[in-house]
Amino acid sequence: MSTPPASPAPLVPARSSTGVVLSRSKADVLIWWPPSHMIACFESSLVGPVTSDTLLRWLNMLDGVSRHGTLRVRRVLVRQWAPFQFLAEPLEAIAPSDVLDRGDYGLFYVDADNNPAFEPPTLPFGGLNRRPSLEGLKILYKKWNTPRGIERLKCYSIPEEVKEAISRRDNGKCLFTGCTSSQDSPVDVYWIFPPGMADRIATLQGKRAHLPLMEIFMGNDNLITVRSDIYKLWHKNAFSVDVDDGCRILTLTEEAKKFGLPDRLASVPNSSASEQFREHFRYTLCVEFLGGCIPVDAMSINDYLVDKGLDEEGTIDGSDLSDELFQMLIGEGYFEKVMKGTLGH
Repeated sequence: MSTPPASPAPLVPARSSTGVVLSRSKADVLIWWPPSHMIACFESSLVGPVTSDTLLRWLNMLDGVSRHGTLRVRRVLVRQWAPFQFLAEPLEAIAPSDVLDRGDYGLFYVDADNNPAFEPPTLPFGGLNRRPSLEGLKILYKKWNTPRGIERLKCYSIPEEVKEAISRRDNGKCLFTGCTSSQDSPVDVYWIFPPGMADRIATLQGKRAHLPLMEIFMGNDNLITVRSDIYKLWHKNAFSVDVDDGCRILTLTEEAKKFGLPDRLASVPNSSASEQFREHFRYTLCVEFLGGCIPVDAMSINDYLVDKGLDEEGTIDGSDLSDELFQMLIGEGYFEKVMKGTLGH
């Protein structure tokens, strides 16, 4: 497997101090939907090798982007032309089996190369880059305490007789480590994808695959035996299993990496469970892979300023400029944007 040749580094680091990119501050592979939107990012040393083919497969799992035509991955050179406004210019194409090393990459429809009238579809994944983790959803439902939320939370319960049956099926061993319960590492039976969250599936491909939702996710095939501390990471979407890549375990946070998970599962409990794993993987990609668009992140700056007590309207005055926000790239960009608006430029 070869590595693509190096290209010029982006003239402007596409980083921000708020929103999605902050949670992935070491992200060094940035994916653009040309001409100007960053749609995904990840840290290559944490996630491991991702090829051009793998990237396209993931995106198609979420929104079927290839239904509009054949896509090709290219390196891009990113230029800034205004505050929070970037242009991703195409460079060399990346072969399907090439690993994406650190840098900026764009997705280009092959049809556009030969047809000047070809119009690429609008930006995909609208809203998917703001998905809370499954754990985050559970916390929200507990906080809201609405009848619907209470019903969702009840679905987390698993009857003891069902737990016993699943534990026997799995020989009482953690699916990820093969260990049995100990005082330090208890093993229990949990949902792969919690049934109460089934109607929160956001991806187009996921919705097409699961009708009716609740009946599918309430089955025993959606249950696994797991070490309790590892399941907490699973519920946070800190890692997931790509069943379509030989059950590769994809680690997406530093917290998960510390647990020393294996590279792959030997197998899923049965073939019927594959779709439950696939849905957890789709959701995890929404939480920890999609996102990072700076204009989207910048929209939260006013809220940030108000939260910090700088100005209840979220505007800037001379006394605010010492705040650490304005020492960061997104703060500098926001200040420039406000000043241009004030001066009428």
